[in-house]
Amino acid sequence: MRKLSLFAILFSLTLISPISAFAAPYRSMQISFANMGSPDALTKMERINPLYIFNNPFWENRIISWSDLKKIHARLPDTKVILHLTCCSIFNPSELDSPIAKINFSTQNTQMDFNSAWNNHQDAFMKNVKGDYVYHRNEKNGEMWTNEGDGFLMDPANEYYQDLLYNRIKQHIVGRGFDGVYLDVMYPVFMSPFYFSRPAENGQVIDNVAWQSKLISLSNYLVTRQQKDPDPAMQNALIITNSVGGGPGDSNDPIDRVAYNRDLRTKGVQIENPFHNYKEANVESWLNTISRIREITALRNGQMAGWLNYHHSDRMKNTAECESHALFAYASYLLANESPNFAFYFQCKIVAGQKVNQVEPSETLTQIRLGKDQGQYSKTNSLYLRSFENGLVLVNPTNRAHSYTSPLDLKNAYGSTLYPTGKQFAVPAHSGLVLISADKTPPVDFNQDGKVTKEDHAALISEFGKPYTIFDYNKLVRALKK
Repeated sequence: MRKLSLFAILFSLTLISPISAFAAPYRSMQISFANMGSPDALTKMERINPLYIFNNPFWENRIISWSDLKKIHARLPDTKVILHLTCCSIFNPSELDSPIAKINFSTQNTQMDFNSAWNNHQDAFMKNVKGDYVYHRNEKNGEMWTNEGDGFLMDPANEYYQDLLYNRIKQHIVGRGFDGVYLDVMYPVFMSPFYFSRPAENGQVIDNVAWQSKLISLSNYLVTRQQKDPDPAMQNALIITNSVGGGPGDSNDPIDRVAYNRDLRTKGVQIENPFHNYKEANVESWLNTISRIREITALRNGQMAGWLNYHHSDRMKNTAECESHALFAYASYLLANESPNFAFYFQCKIVAGQKVNQVEPSETLTQIRLGKDQGQYSKTNSLYLRSFENGLVLVNPTNRAHSYTSPLDLKNAYGSTLYPTGKQFAVPAHSGLVLISADKTPPVDFNQDGKVTKEDHAALISEFGKPYTIFDYNKLVRALKK
């Protein structure tokens, strides 16, 4: 362990700051399923230091309260806490008999909201070709379900509903302290699995083009209201939409999702379950997904907020399968992402006997500090690569291995394998690789594990006040000059 002087400590604190050359441009997105009453919940969040905490409550102890928000903002001032809402449904709380639905949909509207809409604004409720209401549907899954009559589809283009939704969003942001909301089910196709029937107008079932038009009307209304709102909290709030997709069943349709999200004028989006079939997909399909991620994250002048969220329901056999899939997805994401505000989250469901364990490899993957990208990705020998200040990313989307020659001294970001300058090595089929420059370990990485974490802070404190030699001083100066 190197000895530290006050000089070293002052420089170390500078390098730990957000403007450090080693600060990560891409951090993780944390879904706060943890019990907020647990003593280690905030400690875990602080360790991950995510761009976003996404709160989608399914149990009472997982609702982020006003006091919880104050604690999170105090300890993680740069993290945005986002609340889940479902567009475009309204629920009758008195009819909900699912224990989880009562909690989950309590964020949507109050009983008073529903009663007012039902009694005074029937024109906002959508109906099908038979003239019946379009009921919200959640298939029974444990203690979560909805029945016909529990929830109703509202017309996204209806002025009353637009005003109701904006005011509800404002209650969560100004009244409760959230930094933004996530509007689910904003796909450019009507999501039939969430409803008992399809809506109709003038006796005709609404097609996807008409549905897109209604959602664009809603999103533009919310954006315009935000811009004109005198409250700074609302002007700065994030409204993130689940408006891209990317999973099974919606990846190969002809809809231009980039144009659709441009028309929404949303501040942030979720890209959901991309690369779900990465071992079966051909290179053209993979490149189409890469292109979609790049073009969407480049919107808003490269400042698009949101996240890539892999939470596919397919169960994996073991941790190795999970980690290889996650690394391929993360490396592909790094190739494509154009926004420092766009996060990454990857969850695996691994079968363990009669249990299914949830594992989040993104917590480890996103801790690497690659620095600023050095341009867009390029292709060499059937491999796709992108250079960063402190390393590079390689992806092999083909069905056979290809070789690559290291242009400088590199190290596997998640292991000990070294790749000296000029070394040729094979990149396996359907794999991703994140490499960091072997000579650019941050000077504040005191335990030399390739990451700057709280463990390095503990090492710093433990060495405080101990003597050092001129050799230690010179080593520190050399590191700082790199």
